[in-house]
Amino acid sequence: MKECCVLLAPQREIADIAEEECRKRKWPCRVIYCVNNSVAVEFAKKYKENGIKVFISRGGMAKAIEREAGVTAVPIEISFQDIAEAVTLAKSLGKKVGISINTVLEYDLNRIREMLSIDVDVIRIPPNGLLIDAIQKAKADGFDVIAGGVAPVYFAQQEGMKTVSLQSGRDSVFTAIEKAVVRARGSYGLEMFQSLQEGIIILDQANEVFYVNDSACRMMAADQAAILNKRLEDVLPMLSSAGKTKDDTYGIYTAFTFKKKCFLQTYSSVCLDNTFEGKMIQIYDSDVIEMLHSRMRTYSPEGKKTAKYMFSDIVTRNDGMKKLIRHAVLYAKTNSTILITGETGTGKELFAQSIHNASYRRDQPFIAVNCSAIPESILESELFGYEPGAFTGALRSGKKGLFEAAEGGTIFLDEIGELPAQLQAKLLRVLQEKEIMRVGSSEAIPVHVRVIAATLANLEEKMERGTFRRDLYYRLNILNLHIPPLRERADDIPC
Repeated sequence: MKECCVLLAPQREIADIAEEECRKRKWPCRVIYCVNNSVAVEFAKKYKENGIKVFISRGGMAKAIEREAGVTAVPIEISFQDIAEAVTLAKSLGKKVGISINTVLEYDLNRIREMLSIDVDVIRIPPNGLLIDAIQKAKADGFDVIAGGVAPVYFAQQEGMKTVSLQSGRDSVFTAIEKAVVRARGSYGLEMFQSLQEGIIILDQANEVFYVNDSACRMMAADQAAILNKRLEDVLPMLSSAGKTKDDTYGIYTAFTFKKKCFLQTYSSVCLDNTFEGKMIQIYDSDVIEMLHSRMRTYSPEGKKTAKYMFSDIVTRNDGMKKLIRHAVLYAKTNSTILITGETGTGKELFAQSIHNASYRRDQPFIAVNCSAIPESILESELFGYEPGAFTGALRSGKKGLFEAAEGGTIFLDEIGELPAQLQAKLLRVLQEKEIMRVGSSEAIPVHVRVIAATLANLEEKMERGTFRRDLYYRLNILNLHIPPLRERADDIPC
């Protein structure tokens, strides 16, 4: 598979993530870990001479290869969640935290300060000064922890300070590589097809495959590298035979069977950037058709899984509660996980529903699950679903789990502290990989769900006792809300 772009990684962790994603998705991208900008520039010049036009990197390294090698660099962004995780970890290591970020990201940092109530300062390079000068001044000013990229972390370590590396998460690396691959192939705009559930195949005028998305590869059990630039009838004969209608018209849906599974497909003409003309095949498998049918039922008045409460339903005169509501409103605008703590009856689900209704997911399902109310023996199959015949008593047709039912929306996991240890590991994987696996299946299913968890238990004590995973706690506790009981809000008690 000929490489079409090169990722120059300033951190080993980014290189590892990138290599895994490229291997998993068969992307023609070379990944190189570079210890500094000079090494990256040399590699960029070398690969530019070999015909590579698109590169990927992050921060100062991306700017350096653009400036000194004269190439296009797709930046690996640092997300709001990446900053929040770094700041949260840094705060646990010391009393006075500084972070070295560019000015574009300071808006996100200001939001994090307010949401997490964390005091963190930006370390700025003085006029005509160097980064090392800024780090040394920070140490003299009493800072004991520095969060940032490769260079700030290196200089801070040289000064004997504690450090937290500001990492780009898997989503950011994935997005950058996908953009670069699409750009390198000259098919601008095609990245939007990668997130679709239906299979998309674009053919050129010679009937050769110009583009294929992951869904089409999965449905047709085919490898992307083996399909691209090949004639359709040679690599996917089942589509060629099911193909166009007799009068060669477009827009007609045709059913066909492949590996004992039913699919629908249709053709349409396509024109890209006024330079490419061809045709596009859209493929729908039975699972998607079932999902669409289920979604129609979900949106019927009698079957809609909705959150009925909004922030306007929370009546309070307490200043602390008003501040809590303001934070929750800000949280609703993000995709980060939220942990809500508080005693029984304080309104944890009321806040969860209000957050959902204030978010852009408000028109999608809201599903609440009480982790302590469902028997441990069936909780896994309820959350993640199961395949036909997965266990005695299973439905012959299998069953979708609550994570799949909440697709596009919010799942509220109440009493998260009572989740069994085995399921804690599975939930951690869902939060990290954004995919679930049904009981009895080896196939990962992508899910796009916002998770809000709640507990009345003290999870920090459970971590000390070894009954709750520390890594899961930090994944859930990106943003948090603690709801005080009514006895601590005397002004909310009617006279």
